[in-house]
Amino acid sequence: MKSLTWHIAYCAALMTTFAGQIKAEETESTKEEVAETGREERKTKALSFLGSLKIRGAEGEEKQEAEHVEVGNRSLSHAEWVKGQEAKEKIATARKNRAEGKEGVEKRSLESVEPSEEAVEDVTNAEIIAKPTYYTSHQGAMHRPIAVTVLGDIVTLEDGSEWIVKYSHRYKTLDWLASDSILVLPNHAWFSSYYFRLVNQMTGADIEVNLLKGPIYNGVYTHWIIAIDYLNCELCLEDGSIWRISSGDYSTMKKWLVNDTIILGINDSWLSSKPNILLNVNMLNYVSGICENGF
Repeated sequence: MKSLTWHIAYCAALMTTFAGQIKAEETESTKEEVAETGREERKTKALSFLGSLKIRGAEGEEKQEAEHVEVGNRSLSHAEWVKGQEAKEKIATARKNRAEGKEGVEKRSLESVEPSEEAVEDVTNAEIIAKPTYYTSHQGAMHRPIAVTVLGDIVTLEDGSEWIVKYSHRYKTLDWLASDSILVLPNHAWFSSYYFRLVNQMTGADIEVNLLKGPIYNGVYTHWIIAIDYLNCELCLEDGSIWRISSGDYSTMKKWLVNDTIILGINDSWLSSKPNILLNVNMLNYVSGICENGF
């Protein structure tokens, strides 16, 4: 009887030992699985973090590109541009002819009182050459350069707009300073592929340029349209300035929309009563106008 009891106790002890070993092995296996799962999760999270950095980097690049207003996203065809320039040229020529006719009459009436050529003091060309003077109805037409590339091929103005310079004119920008005053004017040269000019009032440099990047979106110095009156040829900018547009530019203005970005420039057309141009960055064209409420 004692022998049977001893055998039963021995078997029970063996079963308990084996059960403990199996349980320990299962526990170790579970721990390893948990650890492996944890490592996989860390790897997954790490890859997700790197991926998020890449995505954020891409978003940052897109945002950086989107900071500048897109140039010419609704631009006219070259034929339409030429047609508009021809119309502007006809108006300027007619205005010039009328002015020359009036000057001819005045000249003939003053011939009797003008002094003879001998009485006029002879002066050299260097003494009578002067830098051209421009009038503006809005101070926003006076720009400042904030950056010029080493080669002088790109000029950046205070509103963030970037202008690519004609190759033969790039040397003129190498001495530009941040304190210089820059004007944006239309380029009237028929056989030039550059639509605009930048004139440095301090150095007298006159360079042909094209708009490469628009102003910074919602920038401090950026202007855009908040209201348009097509019937009366008037528009209002975000700074509250109200502009009366030349009636000859109605066909150009009628395609403009609210929120179009504007760069203010100078109109050097012959005897025009509108001293400024409003360059539409989205359409890549311009109209002449005057600010009516004195900015």
